[in-house]
Amino acid sequence: MQLSFFDFMEPIVNLDDVITNLANELLFLLNEGMKKKELYEPHFYYFEKEYLILIAVNKDKDVLMNIINAKTGKMPENFSVNWRDFEHIKQDLKQS
Repeated sequence: MQLSFFDFMEPIVNLDDVITNLANELLFLLNEGMKKKELYEPHFYYFEKEYLILIAVNKDKDVLMNIINAKTGKMPENFSVNWRDFEHIKQDLKQS
């Protein structure tokens, strides 16, 4: 029998980095294929329950929002993964 003196530990994951990377990826996907003048930029975020609500705005002042679970750093289950307006965000939060 061979003994192992080194236990492999789970890598330490910084949840802030995970959320930041996911938010940046979502924004990149939103802007993919758009002309420069149509691009959305991060504008604001806020917390509602355990969710991080992302807000992006383009030069025409069109506002779109998305949701990330702030506890897990993932997209919430049973929520739309698409960027959407405030009314749809309210509906998702009401159903959670």
